[in-house]
Amino acid sequence: MSSSRRKSKDPADCEDPACTDMADLLRKGRALAAKNKEKAATSTATDGKAAGGRAQPSSSAAEMEEHAASSSRNDGCPLDKGELGAATWGLIHTTAAHYPEKPSKETQDQARALVTGLAGLYPCTYCRKDFREEVRKLPPDVSSRVALSLWACQQHNLVNEKIGKPTFRCTLPALDERWKQGKPSCWEGGAKDV
Repeated sequence: MSSSRRKSKDPADCEDPACTDMADLLRKGRALAAKNKEKAATSTATDGKAAGGRAQPSSSAAEMEEHAASSSRNDGCPLDKGELGAATWGLIHTTAAHYPEKPSKETQDQARALVTGLAGLYPCTYCRKDFREEVRKLPPDVSSRVALSLWACQQHNLVNEKIGKPTFRCTLPALDERWKQGKPSCWEGGAKDV
């Protein structure tokens, strides 16, 4: 990794799949397709009839979007930023939902270690830096299940606000319905075993 890349603060400079998402890839693909189309048109104009008078673009932006939308992310590919974020928040919220009402000191230490470990090791570099700063400002409250669940919701809402997503209602009934019990529709039709 070059020193200029290490110093960069622009999220677009991170090429790791954990720093990008399908929308970023589609934007880059559309830009590349447009560039190729322009290059092919220029080449066709200068080459005359060498290519039969028609440029053959490698693939259109619409084809790329259709392929991306239809392809399953269970294809052995690394998680992108959105998938990694959803999986991580799922882990944090589910852990908090099943955390003891009166945790032992050892359990509290383990919960703190989970959060600080994520804040130090998260694969998306700029996400990690931001989460580490937010955890420094508001450390996890590991005193009870309610406290940890509310802390996780507050942290998640901070991220959602920054990326323009809707926030979640941080009440224990809402959190338990989402992360512990589920709605009735979660269990209808034998989709999941209780």
